[in-house]
Amino acid sequence: MIERFEHVGIGVKNMEESVAFYRDVLGFQVFMEKEMPPNAPIKKLVFMRCGDDVIELLSFPSADSAVAKYESLGTSHICFAVQGIKEEIDRWLALGIPQVIPASPTADGGLRCAFRGPNGEFIELKGK
Repeated sequence: MIERFEHVGIGVKNMEESVAFYRDVLGFQVFMEKEMPPNAPIKKLVFMRCGDDVIELLSFPSADSAVAKYESLGTSHICFAVQGIKEEIDRWLALGIPQVIPASPTADGGLRCAFRGPNGEFIELKGK
C-alpha cells in the first residue's frame, strides 16, 4: 500500500543554477548534499525541502551515461498547488521563466499552466 509521495528526482546540467532556481523561485531549501566517489555514475546529490515536499537534484558527469538516461526516464512534469495562481504566473513571467503551456481552466474552476525549468523539466502550476 502506498503511504505517501516521497520525493522527485531531477537530473541537472548545472547544480548551482538548479539549486538557485528551486530555492529562489519555488522556496525549497537545501537540507542535504552528498558528493559521490570519482568513479560513480552520479557526481553529486542535493536534497531540497519545502514543507513535506522533497526534490532530489542529481548531477551527472555525462548526459550520455546509462544512469543519466535511466534517471531521466518517466518524468513528465512536476505540479505544484498554488494560491493566487494569476499572480504567481505573472511573477514567473517577470522572472523570464519560459512558459510552455498557457493558463487554461481546470474542472474545479481554477487554472493550470506549465513552465520550463533550468534543466528542461516541465513545472506545472495549478490553483485558483
